[in-house]
Amino acid sequence: MPSDEHDDLTSIKGIGPKGADALREILGVASFGDLAASSPEDVRRAHHSAGIPRPSEDVASVWIAEARQKAGGDARARAKPEPKVVSGDSQTTTAVHDWESYATFMVEFQTRDRVHRIVERQVVVREPETDIGESFSLEQGAEAFDWMRQQLASGHRLGDATPPASGPASSDEANESDAPESVWPGVRIDHVELYQPPKSQIPLARADEDHPNLGVARVKEPVVLRIEFARDSLEGTDDSDADVTYVGEIYIQAWDSGAAVHIGPTAPAPLVADTERYAVEIRHAFDAPGLYRAQCVITLSTEPPTSELLEIPLLQVH
Repeated sequence: MPSDEHDDLTSIKGIGPKGADALREILGVASFGDLAASSPEDVRRAHHSAGIPRPSEDVASVWIAEARQKAGGDARARAKPEPKVVSGDSQTTTAVHDWESYATFMVEFQTRDRVHRIVERQVVVREPETDIGESFSLEQGAEAFDWMRQQLASGHRLGDATPPASGPASSDEANESDAPESVWPGVRIDHVELYQPPKSQIPLARADEDHPNLGVARVKEPVVLRIEFARDSLEGTDDSDADVTYVGEIYIQAWDSGAAVHIGPTAPAPLVADTERYAVEIRHAFDAPGLYRAQCVITLSTEPPTSELLEIPLLQVH
C-alpha cells in the first residue's frame, strides 16, 4: 500500500515532473519508500501509460536503488541486487553507483506510415529533468547531438556538481569567457551521385539534402555510388591534416522486407593540406527490384571521430 508520506521524487536524477506525476497517479508512488518497493517494469509501465518516454530497465533500477538509499532502509523496500556493468571480455564488474550520473537524455526513434508506401521517420530527444525536448529528422543526427550538448552547457541546470559561484566574475574569469571557442572538426556531405554502368562519365542520378530522392537504377547491374563531401578546418583541435583520415560507408535497406546491407567502410585515405573537397566511391549491385533507402556516412578519424550522414529515403530499382 502506498504510504502517507510525500517526497520530492524529482530529486532523483532523471525523474522529471511528468515522470513523478505518472508514478504518483498510476502506481500511487508518493514517497521514496514507495518507489523503492516498485519494480523496474512497474516504473516503465507507468511512463508508457502516461505517454512519456520510458526509461530503460537499468535506468529504472538505478532510480529504485537511489530511492532505497533516500528512504534510509525503509522496511517496505524490497532488496534488489544493484545493476552491474561488465567491462569488455573481462570478468570485472562495477556497481552502477560507482558512476555518478549528472545528466539524462531519452532518445526515441519514431515512424509513421504515409501514402504510397512511404514511411516518415524522426528522432525525438528529451531531457526528463526539465521536460523539454526537440525533434529531428534522421539526417539531423549531428544537430540532435549538438542540442544535447547545448542542454549540458546551459546554466548547469542538469545538476552539475560544481555550479558557477554567484557574484561578479573576476577579471581572469571574464577574459577566459571572452576567449574564442575552439573550432570543432566537421564534415559536410554535399551530394551523392549514382553511376551505371560504373565507368559512365555522366551520373544516372543525383541526390542532396534538398533533393533526397536518388532516382532509378537497374537490377543486377553494378553501380557506383559517389559521395562528395567537404571538411571544415581542424584548427583548435589536437588533430592536423597529416594524421586525419576519412572513410565512407553506405547502409541500404529494402522498404518492403526491411532487409539491410552494409557496404564498406572504404580504405582510410588521408586528408590533404589546403584541400577542402573530397569524394569516395562505393560499388554495389542490387539483387532484386524494389524501393530502397540508403544512408551514406563519411567519418573522419579525429578524436573523437567526426561523422556526417546523408539519408536518401527513396531509390527505385527495376
